[in-house]
Amino acid sequence: MNFLGIKVFTSPSLVARGEQFRFPIHRKKRALKKWAKRDENYRLVPQCYRVGESVYCHPSIAGKLKLEIKACNDARSKLLSFA
Repeated sequence: MNFLGIKVFTSPSLVARGEQFRFPIHRKKRALKKWAKRDENYRLVPQCYRVGESVYCHPSIAGKLKLEIKACNDARSKLLSFA
């Protein structure tokens, strides 16, 4: 995909660890530390990076970007049709 000269690449592996959503039943400090180290206790958050003239993003972000591009182009075409 290409947007205003910027190449957009998608990869499903572009995720980062978000906030912890699963906690142990017991609230001992030792247990909390162990659970904080485990990746399956965190939600994955899609990421997007810009490197030079290209953007690397998760497919969900790329889908939103396509919708934004389409909306922008539709609004631009409406403005040009009135002129």
